[in-house]
Amino acid sequence: AVTTTNPTVGTQATVSQNGSANYATTSQNGNADLATISQSQNSNRATVSQNGGDGNSAAITQAGNVNIATATQGGKGNAATIGQTHDSNLASLPQIGDMNSANFTQSGNDHAIYATQSNGFNMATASQIGNSNLIHLNQDPGAVSTIMQHGNGNVANVTQIGGAVAQ
Repeated sequence: AVTTTNPTVGTQATVSQNGSANYATTSQNGNADLATISQSQNSNRATVSQNGGDGNSAAITQAGNVNIATATQGGKGNAATIGQTHDSNLASLPQIGDMNSANFTQSGNDHAIYATQSNGFNMATASQIGNSNLIHLNQDPGAVSTIMQHGNGNVANVTQIGGAVAQ
């Protein structure tokens, strides 16, 4: 199933799905926003919501079964990339404010990333390879983080306020 709402100028959404029981939705209310969703295999869910600003971009790619990804962006000039392969992975990313960017990659099974970036100018990169890894990330404003977890059962909790850097 695909639902797309693009009521403004220069806004574009592209959805590609192969497999069964996949669900994709995009909602964009700014100018020059871009949303791309690509899903293969079965029972994946992807949502891109870009509201209240211009020039946002979001790309979600999922290959496997029962993966869930949500990118919500309010403000302008935000960028989100989420890639998930294998099964039962989850990524949740609200970005509020201007000029936030996030790049998340998960390969394996049963990973989760819960990330929030607020008040602008935050950058987050996260990679999880293996199984059952977890990231909780909260940044506000001007923070930069790079989190890489390889193996099984790793947990990272990162909270940064006011321009901090974590690696």
